[in-house]
Amino acid sequence: MEFVYFYFHEEEIDCVLEELKNKGVNLKPKFKKYKYAELIATNENFVLGKCENIGFLISKDVEIKCDILEKIVVRIVKSDDSFDEFTYGKFKV
Repeated sequence: MEFVYFYFHEEEIDCVLEELKNKGVNLKPKFKKYKYAELIATNENFVLGKCENIGFLISKDVEIKCDILEKIVVRIVKSDDSFDEFTYGKFKV
């Protein structure tokens, strides 16, 4: 399983929403707050939110043409001996 995390300045949220709309992605408003992060909109494949002035989009498969600060791909796989342990499980870079 693979997830793509996009990070962008909060001023780009409208651009991200427009890009998703143009790709036919329908998001439902969420408006939930968890300590420092706010969820703005979601569906079964996307989470759009922000933490202070940084927006984030977590998705399974999408490309957006907005001004992105960082894009990170996370793959969830079965671990082996080459993985390092940390508090919440194992990871490999």
